[in-house]
Amino acid sequence: MKLQPAFVNSEVEALFARHRTRFTHNVPESIYSFISRRPADIPCRCHSLTLYHQNRLVGISYLDEGEQATSSVYQCFDPAYTKRSLGILMIVHSIELSRSWGKAYYYPGYAYQEPSEYDYKKRLGALEYFDWQGNWLKFEADLPGRALFTNIELPTT
Repeated sequence: MKLQPAFVNSEVEALFARHRTRFTHNVPESIYSFISRRPADIPCRCHSLTLYHQNRLVGISYLDEGEQATSSVYQCFDPAYTKRSLGILMIVHSIELSRSWGKAYYYPGYAYQEPSEYDYKKRLGALEYFDWQGNWLKFEADLPGRALFTNIELPTT
């Protein structure tokens, strides 16, 4: 894994093309549907956490950095490595980075109550969701609703 200012290049675009084959509906058109053309600093400071296997890019996570929190804007991984849970691996590393930077929260990105390609995020513990009434509530798998915006409070040690 390597951490650097956020970027997109032809290798990332090729990974995204492989990644988008995972989707059965709401197939993302472009990596630029999620990040800007200048992702390192627009709309805020952003990092790329890259994962290589045998010199081939197999995963990238875009991690926005705020004053008190970090947010995984988008994670992209090679579907050939699905059994290796690269999404979870990148989340764990993002949480470790967030804690080392002194952040109080980590936002792994949205998921849906219904089954979707984002279900790997539901395997994380201590999740909260936003109820659109101004509250963050403890996530439980059987809650009604459509979109879940999850948040993880990072304990201080």
